[in-house]
Amino acid sequence: MIKEDCKKIRGVIFDLDGTLIEADEAIYLGLQEAFRNFQRPIFSFQNLRQHLRADLESTLAPFFSGQELLQAISVMRKRYEEVYLDKTRFLDGAREVIETLYQEGISLAVASNKFGRFSRGALAHLGVEGYFTAVFGAGDGLRNKPYPDMIQASLEAMALPAEVVVFVGDSLEDIEAGKRAGVDVYALPTGVYSKQELAQGSPKGVLRNLREVPVLVKNSESFPTKRMSLPPSLPGKIQPS
Repeated sequence: MIKEDCKKIRGVIFDLDGTLIEADEAIYLGLQEAFRNFQRPIFSFQNLRQHLRADLESTLAPFFSGQELLQAISVMRKRYEEVYLDKTRFLDGAREVIETLYQEGISLAVASNKFGRFSRGALAHLGVEGYFTAVFGAGDGLRNKPYPDMIQASLEAMALPAEVVVFVGDSLEDIEAGKRAGVDVYALPTGVYSKQELAQGSPKGVLRNLREVPVLVKNSESFPTKRMSLPPSLPGKIQPS
């Protein structure tokens, strides 16, 4: 639910997988290739979300160790890169929410444990790269969540203090990272965690759906902001590939 808050929200940082997009089939095909490479059976696609963790290394660690793990990550990413663009879609309401916030002059960024190059590629493929001031992911020289590095880097890129920015994510790691970065966190039960599990992380609030984010911003007594026209299909200030 949305809590009453007098904070003036000027920026929103999003997680990516499970928050704005869904790429389960591509993830599974990548994992399948890694398991096949070591001639090991893999869990069913229906059970994928039971095995997903904060990042790829944590997801594969129960099945591989040492040098095997490094090779499995490499094999998975190679296969994922071959298929992910055609098998990534917006979650319900995501495009609408991104466009609405942008038009209202809200600065946007992404902080994801997904490989940074794939995060930027997915947003470009979906035609929304120009809405984001920054997109940070794994492999960009920053520690993965639950460390606060990506959120702190996003704040710097947005040139906004933590007090006027919120982070929206779907995991306990997102909640912890946001808190450590000093931003209010709103959780979404659209990933692998339930509303009850997310509530245990004590976020500022647990939203029912992504469409509540513009409502949250509108109700925050925002500073006057310049309304923006939707951008053409040109890249925004997205961090290096």
